[in-house]
Amino acid sequence: ETKNNLKQQESKKIDYIKNNLEKYTTAGKVNTDTNSLTFANVDKLLNFDIKNLINHFEKESEFYKEGSYSMIKTATSKYSIIENNVVFDFKSDKAYNSLTYLKNKLGTTNLNKVARELQKLTGEKFLEINTPAIKKILETSKKFSSEVKGFEDKNDYFVGWENNDDKLN
Repeated sequence: ETKNNLKQQESKKIDYIKNNLEKYTTAGKVNTDTNSLTFANVDKLLNFDIKNLINHFEKESEFYKEGSYSMIKTATSKYSIIENNVVFDFKSDKAYNSLTYLKNKLGTTNLNKVARELQKLTGEKFLEINTPAIKKILETSKKFSSEVKGFEDKNDYFVGWENNDDKLN
């Protein structure tokens, strides 16, 4: 009977996750208003196949059906595949999407690090260039270089060079 109770509890958890799937399939807006030159493509990370991640990180995984549920059993965990790259780990009593699974396995919450590690693993790009930050850097350097040029012109004039190469001879 305790096995039936456990199965009912597991079913309730899975139903809860299914009914609140958006909570498990979104990560919020990534802030691109930083000076970082790159940022992680969170949508692409979330859409990466979690079954492949589990197979890579936990090796020796077995895929099977248990009633109406698709399952993955590994040496350390037993997952129920919900949908939209969401799994429920019965042993840890946690639900994961691809991104939260990667954060857990890599031991970091740094999205850029997660993206770089997955890129190493797959060869796919998960980092995006932060165009606004690069534009800001270029604008700042252009402004700075014109200020320096103006300073040099004034300094040469006061020294008596007056920006004229003939004076060097």
